[in-house]
Amino acid sequence: MRLLKHNTHRENLIYLAIWVVLLAAPLISLVATSIIDEKVEFGWNKILHIWALYLVYLVVFLFHNALLAPLFVYKNKKKIYFIGVACLLALFVAYQCTHGPGPDRGEPKPMMHEMPPPQRPHDPMPPPPNAGLEHVFSFVLVCMMLGINVGIKQMFKNEEDRKAMEELEKENLRQRLDYLKYQINPHFFMNTLNNIHALVDIDPEKSKEAIVLLSKIMRYVLYDGERNVIPIRHEVDFITSYISLMRLRYSSDVSVAFNVQEGLPDGEIPPLLLLTFVENAFKHGISYRQSSFVDIDIRENEGCFVFTCRNSKHPKPQNNIAEEGGVGLKNVRQRLALLYGNDYDLDIDDHDNEYSIVLKLNKLFVEK
Repeated sequence: MRLLKHNTHRENLIYLAIWVVLLAAPLISLVATSIIDEKVEFGWNKILHIWALYLVYLVVFLFHNALLAPLFVYKNKKKIYFIGVACLLALFVAYQCTHGPGPDRGEPKPMMHEMPPPQRPHDPMPPPPNAGLEHVFSFVLVCMMLGINVGIKQMFKNEEDRKAMEELEKENLRQRLDYLKYQINPHFFMNTLNNIHALVDIDPEKSKEAIVLLSKIMRYVLYDGERNVIPIRHEVDFITSYISLMRLRYSSDVSVAFNVQEGLPDGEIPPLLLLTFVENAFKHGISYRQSSFVDIDIRENEGCFVFTCRNSKHPKPQNNIAEEGGVGLKNVRQRLALLYGNDYDLDIDDHDNEYSIVLKLNKLFVEK
């Protein structure tokens, strides 16, 4: 409704400007002519006569703009519209035939000293010069005026429809993204609580520290996780807390490296975007029987955000991230496609002993 009012305001300004120009044109023309040619005298009676002719067109326009054109453009009642236009044009033609140019119409009345000599009774009345042609011209002109009126209204209607569609698409995008984030949260907390449960049996003191780290993670998910985008440093802090939680669980035989480029430029990314990669690196890349590693790197390269995650791979059927259900790689790809379109690259290398991903975001922010 706000957009419709805005368009109506702009539309009325266009109409006002057109009619101001039309009304000012004869005044300016006569003033300029009287200045250039001294024989031509400026007279308000001529201007008022022209404005009186314009008044008919103005009434037709206002009636069409206020009552008929909305039937065609906004309500799609084309049959009623064309019937109304036909009636309006018929009234206009009837008015022109009775009040338009004729033998004693169409020009301002001359002054008494300008009166032509009286005609004798036997002199025939001279026919009005080009009266029929003037009627045709007036009819064509009013048809063009109505067509332009409909065209301008349709232009603003198309703009209104386009912006309404954009708003609908944005709302649909927001709902789809919320759905994907709500998929992530329960899955993430389930795995984290399982990790703390396992840690309680291994080291009760570490489990207390793990609970503190979990509270930080939960605060991030509850507050920052609801936003469309967050500063990169917040996502880095979240990943740091999560990795610290994982380090408490595993022994020194597991190599965990987390490198963040110093002076990482300011920018914004969607929250929890990197979580799936980090979580799966620990879930599928760590073995208690074999040496394992997780190597995570975050940096900026030529104006792009680059996230690299490598982890060891062991012969387990469930090790393939692509085999996960609704919250795995498919979820991440959907979020990236919705948020970045073609402005990202996701490369995955699945080797016998190593699994790695490289995520490159070609811009450090998304639209809020």
